[in-house]
Amino acid sequence: MSMNRDSLHVLGAGLLLAVFAATGSAGPAAAANVAPIHRTCKKIDLQIAHYKGVTEMAKDRRDWMWYDASRAHVKRLTDRRPKICPEQVAEEKREYFRRGAAAARELVKVASAAAIRYFSAGWL
Repeated sequence: MSMNRDSLHVLGAGLLLAVFAATGSAGPAAAANVAPIHRTCKKIDLQIAHYKGVTEMAKDRRDWMWYDASRAHVKRLTDRRPKICPEQVAEEKREYFRRGAAAARELVKVASAAAIRYFSAGWL
């Protein structure tokens, strides 16, 4: 099959048009799927914070049935959160370990300075 130069240009332009059309139509659809998940994550975070406050209120009023029910609901929401917001939970875990690693580095730094002073008898 022999193709001349004009037909190759038309074929190339058609392929580019198909690629741009596919990516253009997938972009807003993908963005539409992300937005409700973000709103759901924020909503569940607000619910957890609210019911933790309700739990404290029930404890202050010494209504133990209300307290137990509120704690159970907070646990249900907390257990459901990683399934709904896996990216957010993963980012929070990474941030938690980053802070822990920074604290460990600081501890090693202070301990090594103290060890140098102790084992050098104050010469260093």
